[in-house]
Amino acid sequence: MANENTPTHWGKLFFSFLGIIIFAVFLGFFIAGAIISQKKKVEIPDVAGQSVVDALEALNPKKLNLQIAEKAFDSVIPRDYIISQYPAPGEEVKEGRIIRVVISRGIMQTKVPNVENTNLREAQGILKREGWTVGRIAFVSSAYAEDGKVISQTPRPDSDVLPDSKINLLVSSGKEKYYFYMPDLIGKNIVETKKLIKSLALVEGEIKEEKTNDWENGTILEQNPQAGYMVSYGDPVDLKISVPGDSEVKAEKERQVFIVYSVPAGLVDRVIKVEVLDDRGSREELNRTVKPSERINLDVKVTGEAKMKIFLDGELIEEKEL
Repeated sequence: MANENTPTHWGKLFFSFLGIIIFAVFLGFFIAGAIISQKKKVEIPDVAGQSVVDALEALNPKKLNLQIAEKAFDSVIPRDYIISQYPAPGEEVKEGRIIRVVISRGIMQTKVPNVENTNLREAQGILKREGWTVGRIAFVSSAYAEDGKVISQTPRPDSDVLPDSKINLLVSSGKEKYYFYMPDLIGKNIVETKKLIKSLALVEGEIKEEKTNDWENGTILEQNPQAGYMVSYGDPVDLKISVPGDSEVKAEKERQVFIVYSVPAGLVDRVIKVEVLDDRGSREELNRTVKPSERINLDVKVTGEAKMKIFLDGELIEEKEL
């Protein structure tokens, strides 16, 4: 009889043990819930703008935990300081709550492009395309940098600055100009005047003619700039010169002549100048650098008796009647 009752006895024990386990689980949930429900509520302090260390000191007394949720660039909040928090300050939460914060990575900076040794317009285009703003532009004379070239910039190339920083440019205005008073050219011969203009590093401008018999042919009647004005090298000089007033007589005497000359052979370039003297006066028909063995062909118009002079590197090498 004992053997027949044994299975029943063990079955009862098993179900009794299972009931105890289920009861213990429910009891544990109940006790945990009771403990949680007994946690008191605290007000979340404002930790925005504080360092992580200061924020922990503010949260620990309230038994609140800190968790870094994100790091972001900020133009106001310093690096490693708190930008924002969640939940928001002032809310009431139970002790043990996690306060998630966003930490500042500081101000976002970028590298300045290099626009040195480029001309001003190109530099402005580069900066504009890359989102930069051109600040002050200053000009200074330079014996080395071409006119309009960017000599230097601030901030310096490749330095890290804020994206909205202005880039200041120092630009070359070319070689320093020396100013002097314009000499009086009135009454001088055009050939002499051209030599003078060249020696002063000025540039021949517009040359007008005025028919008159009161002045010798090729005489300077007017000039611009006028004598006494301040000028600098590279400035143009406009002239008005006299020509014979009797056009019919001039047409009868005018003729066309050809000047042919072969430059001597050699290894270096030479400077050749051809002057013609006739009834209209002396004038320069050619003045330029030529290659060795180059052939010169000039077609000139002369009036009355005429003579030519050929100079090579400033030395008279040929003179003859035309």
